[in-house]
Amino acid sequence: MLRWLCVLLACATAHAGSWSFEVSTGTSAKVPNTLTVAQDGFATAVIEHVVWETRPWLPIHGLVDLAESYYAFRVSYRPPASLLGYELEFLHDKAYYVSGVDPDGVVQHFELSDGHNVFFGNVTYTFAVDASSELVLRAGAGPAITNPASVIRGEELGTRSEVDPGSRYYLTGVGAQLGVQGRYFLTDWLALSLETRYVFAWVRVPINGGDATTTFNSVHVDFGITFRP
Repeated sequence: MLRWLCVLLACATAHAGSWSFEVSTGTSAKVPNTLTVAQDGFATAVIEHVVWETRPWLPIHGLVDLAESYYAFRVSYRPPASLLGYELEFLHDKAYYVSGVDPDGVVQHFELSDGHNVFFGNVTYTFAVDASSELVLRAGAGPAITNPASVIRGEELGTRSEVDPGSRYYLTGVGAQLGVQGRYFLTDWLALSLETRYVFAWVRVPINGGDATTTFNSVHVDFGITFRP
């Protein structure tokens, strides 16, 4: 076991320049969409022209508040002498229901604030712009994991209230993205990053007594830092 660990460490060291680690924050704008609500004992409700807010940053009073804001982090690997790279990425987006065509008042509250999350597996194409900057083209897809809080027809789920104090994560759908990122290197190992991307996500999330389904189309702007050992 020790021998294999030494081999892995040697390989990682030999290719250290091809790895990068990134963390970023930002915001997103979501195209108005349709929310379909299926709940036991009621006809399916289709709420159109739903408007969402991201509310990306909470007042920071501690690590919990920081973790509930908008952020992303990724680990990237690009083989030596290759323009193609491969990544694992976690995106923590947020979605708050603001309004929709809902004459029956089906939705009193709906949010994916502690997790409109997507785990992406990405493929990248990177090329140098000049001696200190580079451009990255990115495409990826992966599962969506959400933490919904809702009050639908007066029935609560995940609201952290006396009625339902719990907070739960669910595997609820799939996501995909296309993006472009610019990096400006301050040193050989540290870069500033600015990125824009389009993200698609289809989710079917639990509500009390049923589920709610929607498709998000959103444009994101992220800024962050890149570490390259």
